[in-house]
Amino acid sequence: GGPTCMFRPLLFAAMSTVVPHLDKSLFTRKIELMALRVEAKKCGIMRERLSKFLFNMPRHRNIVTDASSPSPGTTKLVLLSQDITGEKLEGLDPELRDFAFSEGATAVPHTLSLGYESFTADQVLRRVLPEGMDVPSSYEQVGHIMHVNLREEQLPYKHLIASVLLDKVPRMRTVVNKVDSISNQFRVFPMEVLAGDDDMVAEVRENNCVFKLDYGKVYWNSRLEQEHRRIIGLMEEGDVLVDMMAGIGPFAVPAAKKGVTVFANDLNPSSYQWLCENVKRNRVKVACSCLDARAFARAIVSASPPPELAGFPRALEAAHARGRSVHVAMNLPASALEFLDVFPGLFDRARWKGPLPTVHVHCFSKELGEKAMVDVCRRAGEVLGCDLEGRSTTHIVRDVAPSKLMLCVSFDVPEDVGFGSVQVQAPASGEEDRAVQRAAGGAGGGGDSTSKRQRTTANGGVVETKPQS
Repeated sequence: GGPTCMFRPLLFAAMSTVVPHLDKSLFTRKIELMALRVEAKKCGIMRERLSKFLFNMPRHRNIVTDASSPSPGTTKLVLLSQDITGEKLEGLDPELRDFAFSEGATAVPHTLSLGYESFTADQVLRRVLPEGMDVPSSYEQVGHIMHVNLREEQLPYKHLIASVLLDKVPRMRTVVNKVDSISNQFRVFPMEVLAGDDDMVAEVRENNCVFKLDYGKVYWNSRLEQEHRRIIGLMEEGDVLVDMMAGIGPFAVPAAKKGVTVFANDLNPSSYQWLCENVKRNRVKVACSCLDARAFARAIVSASPPPELAGFPRALEAAHARGRSVHVAMNLPASALEFLDVFPGLFDRARWKGPLPTVHVHCFSKELGEKAMVDVCRRAGEVLGCDLEGRSTTHIVRDVAPSKLMLCVSFDVPEDVGFGSVQVQAPASGEEDRAVQRAAGGAGGGGDSTSKRQRTTANGGVVETKPQS
């Protein structure tokens, strides 16, 4: 067999000081190789027979133009591994060497010139960053935008790192980094453009839909595509989706394209703007609103929904008549569980004639594995005022951090919860305005209510649930 390493990596001594501007001349190198000069028509058979002994380096061909050929165009050079040396091609299997010579090949030296363009981002950054510093190895791609999460020790080199990544990663035009670990009420982190165009409006494709968004003003996570697809896969044509925290529409738009009747809401005005835009771009029909999630839920099931939600009673009646399902999506994992307090007593038997909806609520847990699933099921039940064990399913979506999981709890709203009678204790003087502000404070649905055993409503009251007699 041939040598195990076809290319000896070029190792550079790491620089000890900051490089304010990338000096690409640092990467100029020459490699001395042996090559076979062969007739152009025989290059294919040579590549096939000598495959284990050819020069192998990313971004470089191992069959190149023979610039010094006595008959230009009639011959090419087949570059051999660095382990093969001299005109006698020492290191090459003798049988293969005899084959090459029998086909009229001649051994010639060849100098391969390498430049900055020859090296990967990882190789370049290991050259220019201080020795021992980790090289950024992961990023999120949102259209033409590359989102990196730089560590504190990497920040002095942030523009250098971004410049290299912009050069090396295809189709990227903008590199950004979070400037603060704290997101605002809409789950949006402040961003800094490190390199490239200051253009945060991106276009992404997901689940056969095209989405446009302003990455600096709305929440988007490309790693959730599979989860979006999973939830959409639970729905069938003729179902109804009530998306309480819709963002720019990753559930709403593909579901509508599938034939689901969709009512989508988001508190963030920018998310609402792009939701409406994406509905138009994908030529689907979605009723959109920009309300607090609790206000949206109460409004859509009320006797007189607002104009933008006026089609819900008819859609609900049609779904029930056809035996179709109603789904509620709550994709705000940092606080969506708190919003479950809207469901006790939410539904009126006079208007709701079929099964109560299936809720899909996303959440985080600091537990792991089975413990995480038990944890979120318990917390959801506490907010609802019932035990969901045996009445729900829990799906682990992804690892967010070493000790943090994202999960989804799905359950049918229990009748004793949904049709329960609600008694509201009047808020103490001065509390109402503060409670309304809390309810309007969360991303995609707002609300920072501190529900534990009791549940604080949007008007500051305390909800107690009792089943109807």
